[in-house]
Amino acid sequence: MKCISILNGNILQVVKPKLIVQSWRSIAFNEEDTDSTLIINFSQEGENGRIDLVHIDVPEHDFEGVKEGWDKRYFIPWKEYLENKTK
Repeated sequence: MKCISILNGNILQVVKPKLIVQSWRSIAFNEEDTDSTLIINFSQEGENGRIDLVHIDVPEHDFEGVKEGWDKRYFIPWKEYLENKTK
């Protein structure tokens, strides 16, 4: 089976263990669109951890696709994994 990447990007900055900054672009971006920027901040919140995610400069024509992709490919699977791991 051949895997086709729908995203590509680069790591712009890492501050272990607190911050990751990446440039991203999907196959739906137009050639003239600039890369989007993903900022993920990890912090302690009491006994728990917290992840703040900001994704900026997503072209308007791909906004819904990117938003759907975060839910479908990341947030829902992460939630299911964490719920099953604690059972």
